[in-house]
Amino acid sequence: MSDNTLEYVKCEICGKDDSKLLFKAKDHEYGLPGEYNIVKCCNCGLIYVNPRPRARGKTESYYPDSAAHIISSPFKKEGFFIKAWRIYTKILFGFSIPLNKPGRYKVLDVGCGSGEFLKSLEIMGYETYGVDISHSAVEKAKKLGLNVFFGELHEAEFQDNHFD
Repeated sequence: MSDNTLEYVKCEICGKDDSKLLFKAKDHEYGLPGEYNIVKCCNCGLIYVNPRPRARGKTESYYPDSAAHIISSPFKKEGFFIKAWRIYTKILFGFSIPLNKPGRYKVLDVGCGSGEFLKSLEIMGYETYGVDISHSAVEKAKKLGLNVFFGELHEAEFQDNHFD
């Protein structure tokens, strides 16, 4: 990963340039080179990668086609993935998705890939939406019947306060 393919960004939610480093992450699943800063906005709490890949089109090298995958059906039916994700987010970030009142929550997954996380939530009764910049991933998500937008978050033009 070279510096000219990355850009430093402000928080996509509140626009503030005030974040703290949570940890550095490597791509252990696909073996892509480099480390990524996972930061948290000190104003609104959004957790994101910063710096991030500079522009759509150049990011394809970060996300090989094999990155768009679907969790096997036994895990989806049992809610295994969502329960594991809830524990993971609670430990690392101090928040979790409420499991006791699905259907009352609208969830947006930015960088949703092929929709495995969204499909798990949908099966549990949540109203789900996704955004991703990978054509192949979005196509796979749409084949699952998911509401996924191809493009960047600001291009999706969701209404303010639409999601929980």
